[in-house]
Amino acid sequence: MSRRPGYFGQFLQRIKKSFVIYRTSEKYVGEDHLGNKYFEIQKDEKSGVKAKRSYKAHTEDPTAVGDIPTEWDSWLRWRRNDPPMQEEIDKNYAMMMARQARAQEQDMKDKLEAEENYEAGTVHRVEAYQDKSKFPTYSDYEQVPGVEPKTKEDR
Repeated sequence: MSRRPGYFGQFLQRIKKSFVIYRTSEKYVGEDHLGNKYFEIQKDEKSGVKAKRSYKAHTEDPTAVGDIPTEWDSWLRWRRNDPPMQEEIDKNYAMMMARQARAQEQDMKDKLEAEENYEAGTVHRVEAYQDKSKFPTYSDYEQVPGVEPKTKEDR
């Protein structure tokens, strides 16, 4: 009967395991229209390596924040199992553009309707708030430290 290692033995095994370098190869999964490349590392039970997904941005600048399409972002965050296909991305893009066109059309209709209602006299035109006064000032408080506040007569 084999005996399991105690706490100290498990601790030593974990330290030993952390120093062992396992060769994991990134599997190329795909590329998006922006030029970002996506990779996946498969899970390895023997070495204890967890599955990982990553991407390399199309720019070489390490400080640049890359744009990631929604479909690829959901794959990177494990919300979907399979990487997105180009047909799916194209379909979603077409739906997005159609939605934006409908929204612009509806905005124009709403503006025309509001103008007609204003001209008919059924509603009042709401003007944008133009009087943007400064923060309220009080005579009891200093605005600038060490300088006496101005009185109403001095203004």
